[in-house]
Formats: sequence, C-alpha cells, structure tokens
Amino acid sequence: MKKVVAYRFLIRVGSLLTVLALLAVRMVGSPIRYNPAFIGDAFLGGCFLLLLYPLKGENPRLAFAQSVVFMLVIAVGECFPRWRLLLWCVVLPLLLIAVYQGRKRILAKGVLGENRLLYAYLALILRAVAHGWPLVPLYLLLYILAYRGEPFHLESWLKGLRHRSVGGRCHRTQMKTLFEKVERLLDREKPFLDPNYREDEMAKTLFTNRVYLSQTINAVAGMNFKMLLNTYRVKYAIVLMKEQPFMNIKQVAANSGFNSSNVFIASFHLVTGEYPQQYLSKKREGEP
Repeated sequence: MKKVVAYRFLIRVGSLLTVLALLAVRMVGSPIRYNPAFIGDAFLGGCFLLLLYPLKGENPRLAFAQSVVFMLVIAVGECFPRWRLLLWCVVLPLLLIAVYQGRKRILAKGVLGENRLLYAYLALILRAVAHGWPLVPLYLLLYILAYRGEPFHLESWLKGLRHRSVGGRCHRTQMKTLFEKVERLLDREKPFLDPNYREDEMAKTLFTNRVYLSQTINAVAGMNFKMLLNTYRVKYAIVLMKEQPFMNIKQVAANSGFNSSNVFIASFHLVTGEYPQQYLSKKREGEP
C-alpha cells in the first residue's frame, strides 16, 4: 500500500516539476521578450502527466513509468523548438490515446476513467484560448482531484448535483452509505467466493436496484462490479497463500472465487504489482 501511495505521489510531484521546468526553460531560452504562451505549454504538460494518474485497479508502478516516458518525450521535444507544435498537438495526445487503450483492455467497461480523453481534449482547447491561461485552473482542479484520490470523478459530482432533487436518486452521502453496506457484505459473507455471483444478487440482498448499485460502485470505488469482486478475491487469495504456501496457482484461484487462472494472475498483478507465483515463492522461502 505504501508503494502505491508513493507512485501516485511521485506522479503528482512530477507534474509540478514539469510545469516549473518548462516555465524556467522557456524564460531562460527567450530572455528578450516574455511570451504568455509559455504558461499554456507549461500547464499543458502538467495536465498531461496528471491525466496518467492511475485509477483504483490500475497498476501505479506502470502509471509512474508511463509518466516518466512522457517527461522524457517533453524534454526531448524542448530541445527541438521547430517540432514543439507537433509534440504538443500530435505526439503527446497520441501517446495518451495509446496508454488509455492499453488500460481500457485491462479494466474492461464501466470505469469512470473511460472519459479521461475528454480532459485531454479540453486541455488542448484551453491551450488555444487566451494563450493557455485557462489551463491554470484546470491543472489545479486535476491536481486537487488526484490528491483526493478521485482524479476523474468530476462527472459523478456534477451528476450528483443535477439529480439531487430527483425522486429515487440519492446524493453522494447516501452512495457512500450504500457502499459501506457493500463492503460489510463482502467482508462478512464473502459472496465473491462464488465465481458466478452476479450484481443483481447483491442488489436484492441490499434492497436496492442493480443500476443504482452499479452507479454507487463506480462513483465511490472508481471501478465496476467485476473489478470490485476480483479485488476482494485477490485479498482472500493472499490470505490463503500465507496460510497454505504450498498450494498451486490453480487451487488458489479456484478457492478464491476465480473461474480462470489467467484472470486470477492478471487481477493479482493489478492489485499487488507482482505475480502470484512470485508471491508464493517468497512465502515458501519464508519471506514476510
């Protein structure tokens, strides 16, 4: 958990350093005349890095590595002023699209982060408006949301405000209350051990409907129902491997509620940052 927090912290710090470095380089490189467009490029770079911030269920180590690649691309681009426009308008957006497509395949559908590209397009539009000054509040907003651990939940906040007075809809506090019930159900009864456990079954148990339950899990946890179950299954698998380190991968996967060893391995890697075989080897060797 400390490593996860550290990687996310480093991404935020990297975005700040990118903004400051770009401002400094541009000022030193153009001592004759101050160009207000410097502000736009600097904060656009910071926004792009914050848009790499990992959601729950995504690998923070991989996200940090991707942010380092972005910083290196920006640094190389600054060495060739003639190619700056191509860098900001083509190369970096295409890299973001490639990163998001790769993450989307792993996360599957139902994740709020699918709208991350909207923020990227908004940043590019704001860069062309008033020399990029509108990017300053956008960067601050993204940084605050990332610091709160909800980097791409702005849509859910707006939806909550819009539907607060509509019958049958609950505001965010009620969503958190419902999600606490979800966590208690998963902790106490462990229905995730059934590989065929469905969302509508949980909704009936909690006396709610499947649509609102799905919205609550997305808004509060930042993941879909399937990902939430797999996260709990991985936690249960870790307990099994600590207690019985000589079980094989298939046995651990089956006893944890996974119907596929491949899904177990992928989910374990997403949650912990390492593969189950590596974890088992450590336990068999007596490492903590």
